[in-house]
Amino acid sequence: MQKEKLSRKEELLLRALNTSNTTALQKEDLSELLTLVTPVDVKLTPRLGAVQVTALTHEWVESELDSTISHGKYTEGDLPSDNAGAFGRKSNYVMALGKVAKVTGLLQQVAIVTASEGKVADAFANEITNKMQDLIRTIEYYFWNGDHTANVDEMNGVLTFIPAGQKVNMASAALTEPKLREALKLCYAGGGVPSAIYCRSGVAIQIANFSEGKVQYVVNVNEDAVLHGGHKVMKYLSPLGTVMDVIPVRDEFLPSGNVVILQEEDLKKGWLSDDIMVEDIQLGKDNMAKLLKAYLTLEMRAPKHHALIYNVDETVN
Repeated sequence: MQKEKLSRKEELLLRALNTSNTTALQKEDLSELLTLVTPVDVKLTPRLGAVQVTALTHEWVESELDSTISHGKYTEGDLPSDNAGAFGRKSNYVMALGKVAKVTGLLQQVAIVTASEGKVADAFANEITNKMQDLIRTIEYYFWNGDHTANVDEMNGVLTFIPAGQKVNMASAALTEPKLREALKLCYAGGGVPSAIYCRSGVAIQIANFSEGKVQYVVNVNEDAVLHGGHKVMKYLSPLGTVMDVIPVRDEFLPSGNVVILQEEDLKKGWLSDDIMVEDIQLGKDNMAKLLKAYLTLEMRAPKHHALIYNVDETVN
């Protein structure tokens, strides 16, 4: 009987494991594998662009326009104002994250022997898939919750970057549209035009009950649709003239009571490593093992482009 053709994910996994005669994984192949195995509950990480990081402390430069735009006039024969623009250096810290995938030689052999003809059965490949998903979910967690001040081995996450002046207190009440508009106003005053609202499921349901005409559902056409086969996404019609994605986030990633408003183009994954790296390790005895690891950080520019609504009662009536 002719063996079934391997799926693309199976092919890439086998190449990562070096258990076939196919060529080794290239960087592009590994990126594709990460896309194929990204868990459906990871929302922020797949939507961010990427930058290359070259040091343990990743730095970038931000500048501000002159807030007093009337300064452009000047007297004939004179010169306009020569005030230098304001520049600032921002930074974040590279974090090491990893998982160990291992199976015993016995378990691996049983999986191979008991496989039906024409099927791929590799307990180690399954373990690699599971641990890679675990690691991607861990990356998502620290992109939200990392706090370098509290733990020096962590990056700063989104919640740490948002400054106090960009926060709106709901005082343990359910989210209302006027309060959401207040947060959007803070973003706009800071020079931003936010693109997405991230919240836990209870708050997403509250937004769905906003006044008629403010919320609509459309087929998702961004990267998330490619990852997970496509689905409808909720859109909020912002008074700033934009249509914002409303993205439900799992409780495990976003702390209770928080609604995060982001201008997503300002956020990037900063890779010191070439995406997630897969390496052989020796655990001794009759074990097969690989280390999955990533060295990365979060680049979050222009903190005043974003906002946080906190102390939100997530109860659904």
